[in-house]
Parts: sequence; C-alpha cells; structure tokens
Amino acid sequence: MTKAFGGILLFLLSWLASAETFSIGGRSLEIPPPKGFVVVTPAMDAMYRWIKQVNYPENELLAYYIPETEAPVAMRGDLVTTSRYCLLQVNRQAKSTTVSHRDFADIRRAIRSQYTEISASSKRKVKEPMEKAAENLSQEFGIDFSTRVSQDTPLAPHYETENIIASSSYTSYRDSIDGKIEERITSGTDAVINLEGKVLFLYCFGAAADLDWTRSASKVWTEMITAANADPLRDSPK
Repeated sequence: MTKAFGGILLFLLSWLASAETFSIGGRSLEIPPPKGFVVVTPAMDAMYRWIKQVNYPENELLAYYIPETEAPVAMRGDLVTTSRYCLLQVNRQAKSTTVSHRDFADIRRAIRSQYTEISASSKRKVKEPMEKAAENLSQEFGIDFSTRVSQDTPLAPHYETENIIASSSYTSYRDSIDGKIEERITSGTDAVINLEGKVLFLYCFGAAADLDWTRSASKVWTEMITAANADPLRDSPK
C-alpha cells in the first residue's frame, strides 16, 4: 500500500465513521456509528445493492453498519461476509409521533412483560421479507441462495434506563447455498431508544458466541447517541 493510497483510505474511514444527521419526523438527530463500525454508502456498490434487497414491513432502514476493518473490501465493490453488523431503524408509521417520557415508560413496561410475544411477532413479520430478499439476492448476484428462520430464542431485557431498553436473542437459520444446506446460529441485541421524542431501533448482530459483544456494543452505541443529542422533553410532564 502506497502512502498516498493509505492516506486516502484513512480519510475515507474517518469520513464514513463520522456522525450522520438524520431528519426523523421533522427533528434532526445526530447518530454516530457504533464504535469500530462504518456506514454502508452507495460507494460500496455490492454491499449497498445487497442491503437494498431487504424491505422490512414496518420499519424503515436508516443505516447499515459494517466493521471498519471490512470497509476496504466494501469500497472495492465486494460483498462483506462478516457475522458482525449493526442496523438503525425507525417505525414507518410512528416516526412523525413525539413520544414523551411517560409514553416511553409504558413502552418499556410492555417490552418487559411481553418480550417473548413481541420477539415472536417480530420474527414472523420479517420471515417473508427475508425469504424474498434471498430470492432477490440470487437474481442480483447470480447465486443460488435461500434462507429461513428455524428457531428464535428471546432473552429477557437486560439493560434499561429512562430512555433505553435492550434485550437479546439467539436465532437459528437454515441456509441453502448452491444446493448445500448450512445451519447457523446468530446472536443479537435489540435496543429501543427514545431520542428527543423519537423512538429508534438499534440492532447489533454477531455469531452465536458473540452475545456479550452484541450487548456491550449496543450499550456503548446508545450512550454515544444519547451524548450527541439534547433532550428537549426533559422538563415535560412524566
């Protein structure tokens, strides 16, 4: 690697890792990427085309993050196969709604008491889009690929503040790649955060052995996001 190319690469990584401003329901929010991750951009051709294949039924995908170490691969236009990645989403219908601290307390209470049902419902809603995305991927990249969720194991919420609640789960997949069947298990942590009255969903995924990492990465990320934004609802009635 030449010094010139190395300097350009470092500049690109710095730019990709900087906080991005999202306009959600008329409010501007600063969202830094998870620590050690960068956002996927149109310059990462294959990865950008790949994430566009998944259409979530209720949530809008705001950003998809990959490890900084994988950025050079993505910038060359290749697909990244790392098991660790993060997502930022917002509910399509609720993004224009302003949620008070009192409202979010009710949301946290519901998640604590109904996390098993909520997780099962969420997996049912993404099952068809995931399978459809696999079909689209096969056509887009000329591969024979399909996937389905075979089992989901939700875990009780493990982290909670006035504006955040996080829980984790294990998910088993059955993939078919060029006729070869592969079983895999992933771990993931879902954090729901009330940011200036806007509810966002943060996801950190990893391999089966990465549960502790998904939890710590999610916690650090929520703290970074909270620190980057004010809270104009602080003095509102609770």
